[in-house]
Amino acid sequence: MSGTVKSKLSFLSVIVIAFFVLLQMGLYLAHQIGDINLQWGLFQYCLTALKKNSLQHRLLDFLFYGLIAYTTLKILLRIIKQSYLTWKLEKRIEVQKDVRATKRLKKKYREWGIEIAVIRDRTFLALAMGIFRPKILLSTHVLDCFTEQEVEAILLHEWHHCKNRDPLKLFLVIFFTDSMKYVPVLKGLAHHYKVWRELLADRFVIHRMGSAYELGSVLLKLTGQEHRQFAAGVSFADVAINYRIQQMIEPSRPIRVPVLRGKPTLQSIVVVLFFMSFILGGCA
Repeated sequence: MSGTVKSKLSFLSVIVIAFFVLLQMGLYLAHQIGDINLQWGLFQYCLTALKKNSLQHRLLDFLFYGLIAYTTLKILLRIIKQSYLTWKLEKRIEVQKDVRATKRLKKKYREWGIEIAVIRDRTFLALAMGIFRPKILLSTHVLDCFTEQEVEAILLHEWHHCKNRDPLKLFLVIFFTDSMKYVPVLKGLAHHYKVWRELLADRFVIHRMGSAYELGSVLLKLTGQEHRQFAAGVSFADVAINYRIQQMIEPSRPIRVPVLRGKPTLQSIVVVLFFMSFILGGCA
């Protein structure tokens, strides 16, 4: 299975699971508030399997309302946080923008059709940002400490993220994973998606430049450098440095990124078994 397919499957799995949970919550609320009987309502099915006035029925009813309230609150907080971080970063770009460097890079890479901005900063900063209008953000530290070819490798990596709408996809993955921490398997799928997203961007750089030397040099330098991570975008040095270096050193060796980690998978099974035992106990 190719890396592209693996990345897409991980992303789609997160979206499908998240939408299934939200759908069940919507069906449950529709039944409770509007007294509408809808098929495929898992929450409602769990409750109808229990005796109407049993303790298990009341506790499960309370638990479902709690999950809905928790999820709604987390969703609202994530939207507010993302909006604030994006606004804060945009303001920072306005204040710290290096106009001369920005114009130079825009002119050099104008055929890419993507906006590039450079800000004055002494730490490594390279990311693709913008949910609806992706753009590349660099710090002057990148231009000062890396060769022209290395800077191009960094820019190509971020351009790949922009072309594939990765800022939007990453936002959705983090959005649902953070809002549904009671579904532990989402965390493993999210990590799998993030790793392959970076590996695919690196492969794009190698293909465009015809060599892994410049990109490998950047990754090796980054292992000993301070770099910032921003929740408002897709950072060059966010995750998967070890996997990415392995891809540089042994390009013919298959990269194995675990999808379902032991602990989150076990937690998910325990949750399912808990609900099953709870329901079966209430039916007795």
